[in-house]
Amino acid sequence: MNKVDDRQFEETARLLRVLGHPMRLAMVEALNERPWCVCELAASLRLNKSAASKHLSQLKSVGVIEMERDGTQVNCTLVMSCVLEMLHCANRDMAFLEKLVERQESADGPHAGEAKPACCDASSCAPKKKEKL
Repeated sequence: MNKVDDRQFEETARLLRVLGHPMRLAMVEALNERPWCVCELAASLRLNKSAASKHLSQLKSVGVIEMERDGTQVNCTLVMSCVLEMLHCANRDMAFLEKLVERQESADGPHAGEAKPACCDASSCAPKKKEKL
């Protein structure tokens, strides 16, 4: 890879890190409905204004929203609406996976009704315990 590719991937990773917070995702979803002033959005999401401002500043820093001052109010507008497609896609996939897990667990165990490979015995199919480092 060249330096341009590296920079592009680093900026994309930064965007994804900023979007990786549930409250910021809720803000993006709300801003998809309409522009909000910081104080209204904070109240709607049950956040204090300072915390809401910090979240919104991070969204602004990666170009997801724009913030414009109007007197004493700061109004926010969603400008990168494509992030909603990714959010909605992830939500659909998670709902599908949750239903699949529920079906598997409601049967006689996590592998009920599934053909097991020849190398699979009860101990190798059991969930692994995480080791502390």
